[in-house]
Amino acid sequence: MADERDSVSLAQQVARQPLSLVLLDEIEKAHAAVFDLLLGVLGEGRLTTAGGRRVDMRMTLIVMTSNLGTSGTLAGFGAEGRADGAEVRAVRDHFRPELFNRIDRVVPFTSLSSESLLRIVDLELAEIGAREGFGQRNIRLDVTAEAKAKLAELGHSPKYGARPLERVLEERVMAPVAVELARRPKLRNAVARVTLEGDDVRVTFGAGA
Repeated sequence: MADERDSVSLAQQVARQPLSLVLLDEIEKAHAAVFDLLLGVLGEGRLTTAGGRRVDMRMTLIVMTSNLGTSGTLAGFGAEGRADGAEVRAVRDHFRPELFNRIDRVVPFTSLSSESLLRIVDLELAEIGAREGFGQRNIRLDVTAEAKAKLAELGHSPKYGARPLERVLEERVMAPVAVELARRPKLRNAVARVTLEGDDVRVTFGAGA
């Protein structure tokens, strides 16, 4: 969001859906024009485009992510996620005072717990199981606890948190399922079982329960 086209696009979207969330990822890398727009948004609750259009954003939640004040580690929000002095100072030093003073709260990312990782795995697997191809063939996805734990382990990075998980699930679950479905186009009413054999995640198909 660095020129008139970007601000107009945001204005149009917010005008259509005032009660919304706007995510600005890695805000420290943003163009200077973004910070000028934010002054009006955070201060007066409205967005004014370069063309003079004004959009009410008082019902819009603004979330900005940043690596300021960290060693580059990205994970997730945790219960102990409270900003210490160094983190607040890093954000204050980067932003102009008039912009920093309009930020309600600085919330740090913290390491994802094992429980959080497993919840993320469950959510991602539920999305996979709800895909159209599964529904059309009445195929149910059944994943053992051991396999979920392994997927969580493979999908977690100390630096990037759970970002690698989507790729891991595509490679370890979706790719084998896609191959089997392509090989057996008439397969219906089955269970795709994801298990852990040794150190490997395996996908097998059986009759539906």
